[in-house]
Amino acid sequence: MKRTALPGNFLSNYSQGGLVESYKIEEDRGAGTIALNTSELFKLDYGGIDLMKNEKGNWVVLEVIEPVNLKVLSNQQELTSHRK
Repeated sequence: MKRTALPGNFLSNYSQGGLVESYKIEEDRGAGTIALNTSELFKLDYGGIDLMKNEKGNWVVLEVIEPVNLKVLSNQQELTSHRK
């Protein structure tokens, strides 16, 4: 997903008024590569990787998020999405 801050604000979180839209990362080789490399580095099966373009237009990693609660749940039972 792509998050964008409102004019005059730097926060892009939806809960802080940021705009959220679909983003096809597979169509952006630079973003996809850095996201995959970061997930491999942190050994994430799933999670969130916040990226942003710097002033030179290069992708940089802002934050790596591992959804701990979902991981605990999936370790205790097989999730419905895994069965399909």
